[in-house]
Amino acid sequence: MPFAAGSFDLAVSNLGLNNFADARTAVSECARVLRPGGVIALTTNLQGHMREFYAMFESVLQRARLDDAVEALRAHVEHRATVDGVRTLFEEADIRVTRVIERGRPMRFASGSALLRHHFIRLGFLGAWKAVVPEQDHVRVFETVEANLNQLAIERGELMLTIPLAYVEGTRT
Repeated sequence: MPFAAGSFDLAVSNLGLNNFADARTAVSECARVLRPGGVIALTTNLQGHMREFYAMFESVLQRARLDDAVEALRAHVEHRATVDGVRTLFEEADIRVTRVIERGRPMRFASGSALLRHHFIRLGFLGAWKAVVPEQDHVRVFETVEANLNQLAIERGELMLTIPLAYVEGTRT
């Protein structure tokens, strides 16, 4: 960041950690620009995020025998944070964890079609989901995922996705 060391009293990241190519460097850079005693406060999605969707997506890829796509999807899912992982990032950057709050929130959709067409999903997720599937298989895979999610929504009366979240706060030592 283009700021001198010790420039800030507070650094805030809302759901950004999973979007940095190098989370370690991002946290270290936040620590660098904090004054001693400065606070970093972040929220992050946790592993298990949208697990209902990812389970369905993986089963479609497995049935289609797209083994490389299954591995790519697993890597995509596993990049999500854990509280222990965030603690480690903080500690490596000389930040003492002072508060952790974990909560879960549901995201509800009327159907798989509604999920895949939702602006937020198209903006923040769909590109990454498509990136794990060979381009020639996009239509076949995503039509199947959508149909399966639609069926699940009919059976359950809605499509509910689990969103585990954490708020982690720390002080630069």
